[in-house]
Amino acid sequence: MRYLNFVVLAFMCGIVGCSYNDDITTPLEKSGMGAVKAEFRLKVNITDKGLIADRNKTLILDNFIDEYNLRGRGVLSVNLQNNDKVTRQGLMSVLHTKGIEPGRVLFKQSKNLSSSKNDAVFRFSGYLLKVPYCNNWSGTIDFNPNNRKSSNFGCSYYRNIGLMLSDPGDIVDPEVYAGDDPSRASRVLKLFRGGQPTGVSSPAGEKSSASSGQ
Repeated sequence: MRYLNFVVLAFMCGIVGCSYNDDITTPLEKSGMGAVKAEFRLKVNITDKGLIADRNKTLILDNFIDEYNLRGRGVLSVNLQNNDKVTRQGLMSVLHTKGIEPGRVLFKQSKNLSSSKNDAVFRFSGYLLKVPYCNNWSGTIDFNPNNRKSSNFGCSYYRNIGLMLSDPGDIVDPEVYAGDDPSRASRVLKLFRGGQPTGVSSPAGEKSSASSGQ
């Protein structure tokens, strides 16, 4: 029976011309997926000491900073009406708690004379995602002897891949891979064979305790 099935399959392939189509890849520029350069902007009110005046804006600023850490390209620009040292230091302390180092922040004197003296405008450049709109469901998947791309799933594949990107800018401007440290493996093995710890030591002065829960 198995032999008969093989003969029938071979006969059918001979009739319809079964073949493998190796041209099934789609260049990125033809996939409908891409990224568009954009400016992200947020305005908050601050106190004279550079602290966030509106508590409801604190969560919004947190999300804004998270987006900057994910997709920000370049520095985080902060335009201030009151661009004095005390205000900058206060704001920098807030940003530092969110993982932003001073070298990534650029404070500027605001040129908008109509704004309040307590306004702070945060800006950064990044990319917005562009994904294809999948509306061609005319293809069939039950019979595809030439192994061609299906119109049903080709578009949705690229759409789903694009939606999983944390930074759409990686499509057009990926970060440079810094490479591995080739000497780390030998150092770790040497410590391990010598019976020494191979991990990172705890910060000085850090203490912890355990409880049995009883």
